[in-house]
Amino acid sequence: MTRGLGIFLLVAALPAAEIAGTDLLAPSLSTGLRQVAPAGASVDLAGTMPARRGLASGEVACALLFLRPEEAAPTAPGGMELVPFPFARAAAAIAVHRSNPIEQISLGSLAGVFARETTNPIGNWNELPIPGRTDLITAALHSPEGSFVRELFRGVVLESKAFREGVRLETPAMQVKETLASVSGALVVLPWVAVEDAKLLQVVDGRPGRSSTPYSPTGMNIYNGDYPLSLPLVLYLRKDKATAYAPLVRWVFSDEVAARLQSSGLTPTPPAVRGRLLQRLDTR
Repeated sequence: MTRGLGIFLLVAALPAAEIAGTDLLAPSLSTGLRQVAPAGASVDLAGTMPARRGLASGEVACALLFLRPEEAAPTAPGGMELVPFPFARAAAAIAVHRSNPIEQISLGSLAGVFARETTNPIGNWNELPIPGRTDLITAALHSPEGSFVRELFRGVVLESKAFREGVRLETPAMQVKETLASVSGALVVLPWVAVEDAKLLQVVDGRPGRSSTPYSPTGMNIYNGDYPLSLPLVLYLRKDKATAYAPLVRWVFSDEVAARLQSSGLTPTPPAVRGRLLQRLDTR
């Protein structure tokens, strides 16, 4: 009896390996994560910051996190190694009317168009290096639930400052399509995966010390981080939990989850890259 009670107390004292992460993923992934989680592991997608703290304290074994610009990778206590699995990115595309001759735009110019407080306000197309345009810029943003586009754009381009009054921030999908088809001066920020029949601009970072090369929003440019209007979603797994969590990681990298992420306005890691990344599960 005493021996049995001792074993029970020992088991009860062991913390359950937990899964945490950004609340952005909660609607699409919470139920599935619970189904593939190791027995006894809890799932709490309450936010990136609580998940980072859980990793740092050792209470969390697996975390699905957004990495913001210049943000360091998370850490775990006692020298525990965290294995990264980048499984998606939030990416914003810049679309214009097909008749617009513009081919690229910098983050600084985007700030001039969209920011309330900026040293270089831009309201007309002739204030950009585009010959022959004299019309006003019609600026709009389409950020459907789960896409993170508004937060991404505000953080990267506006440096967390407010949007300019007059920018259409709550633009529904059908209105975006109509605007890009009929308004020659339209400049619309939207999820890359939501783009259908519009002209997409190359984007130049252009900030001091950053690349001056324009990048198109292609799948590989987004995945590699070359396209500046994107942020990575990374699954961090404690290396000592790799065997127990392998089914969960494989599910997160599945075509099923990729489809869910894409329907939420996120850009899944390309299939060929997913296969290579899963080889990290076999690293001992």
